[in-house]
Amino acid sequence: CISMGAFDAHDTFDYSAAVARTLESGVPVTFYYGKTDTACNYVGGMAMADTIPWTGQSDFSSAPLTPLTISGVEAGQVKNYGKLTVVQVESA
Repeated sequence: CISMGAFDAHDTFDYSAAVARTLESGVPVTFYYGKTDTACNYVGGMAMADTIPWTGQSDFSSAPLTPLTISGVEAGQVKNYGKLTVVQVESA
């Protein structure tokens, strides 16, 4: 996401570890990214999801992107393994 300067300069919370604990607890986690969003871009979002330190990391990382089809029209892509899903939405 975007840099907020000093806003989170002293933030020491480990967000990736928190998401990993959530996944390991069996709770589904889904990240949604608009492919035209410049504040929280989908490329960085996928890079983050690929490196979450959980037991499914390797399988998620190697999973393919598949088309997200709505009413017969491809509206984006989805990557999923286990309880982790990343959705990339076109024109959003």
